[in-house]
Amino acid sequence: MTGRKVRMIDIAREAGVTPSTVSLALSNHPRIAAATKSRIHKICEQLGYYPDPAARALAHRAAENGESHYLGTLALLESEKRFQFANQFPDFKQWNQQLTDICLRAGYRLEHFVVGPTSGNQHALNRILQARGIRGLLVYGCHQNVQCWEIDWNRYATVTYGNASHERFAHNIISNSYQDVYDAVVNLRSRGYKRPGFFTTTPYFDQGEVAFSYAFEGWGKNRKNSKLILEQPLKQNDQREKFMAWFRHYAPDVIVTNYDAEMFNIFSAEGVRVPEDVGCLYLDVWPSMRHLSGLFQFRDAVYQIMVDLLHGMLMRHEFGTPAQPYCVQIPSLWNEGKTLRPSPSA
Repeated sequence: MTGRKVRMIDIAREAGVTPSTVSLALSNHPRIAAATKSRIHKICEQLGYYPDPAARALAHRAAENGESHYLGTLALLESEKRFQFANQFPDFKQWNQQLTDICLRAGYRLEHFVVGPTSGNQHALNRILQARGIRGLLVYGCHQNVQCWEIDWNRYATVTYGNASHERFAHNIISNSYQDVYDAVVNLRSRGYKRPGFFTTTPYFDQGEVAFSYAFEGWGKNRKNSKLILEQPLKQNDQREKFMAWFRHYAPDVIVTNYDAEMFNIFSAEGVRVPEDVGCLYLDVWPSMRHLSGLFQFRDAVYQIMVDLLHGMLMRHEFGTPAQPYCVQIPSLWNEGKTLRPSPSA
């Protein structure tokens, strides 16, 4: 941590907790277990973190004077399709809670809205947002054309997460960048892999595909660049057949992919062992999937930057499309997992 000031988010990352947990622990909040408080204090000492006394003084003064820290309400928007998918997994509920905690710590209440697919749904939501006096929007883009939603974006300060890369109507925060994927693929060669393949059931994951192709160029001119992109999940029989036909033809010894539990089921049925027969490098390892090898997206940092950026826009009354929209990339963390051969340096 030398060379820059240690932040609360650095402590959270080291401790494996959310920044809100660190904040509560340093405030001796009864909700936090004594063992967790002790561990967080020890990490603070090791990294040289000291809470900002000015910020603490302001907070205490506000509490003593009975002043409210409440600044307003923000809206979290996500498409109906994403909501239905995310509702199947506890990881998404955990991430939503992290975002809610970060908003609360900044002085905002967060309300969650699902954006329906029709123009009527979206116009109705726009009226609800206006009626509640909401001016700040956090949007789960998920590579969709969010700008096409029938919402009067000029009324709001907006920050998106993972929006379509070609859209330039709002500040956009992304993780799992091109460089992360490139470095991860290059790392496969040092582990002894010779025939990597790229497979995904997420067609919009183009930056992963491009990074794979570019990193693969250094592996030799005569090597086959094998990629399979399906637009339907592997649970469908015809998609399973396409996957296994591709796997048998190219015989990759490692697959760079997004997570699809069905791939493990197919391999198990076919007698293919992971990582003995084929390695798997996953481009988005979730908290509940730390046994997988690949990139772990630092979503706490993503959410913190989203809220900080939106807060600044609201304070400056910056609404509508920015003159120069930002695209902020948050590096992923490497998760060693158990689906790749061990690194020679391990």
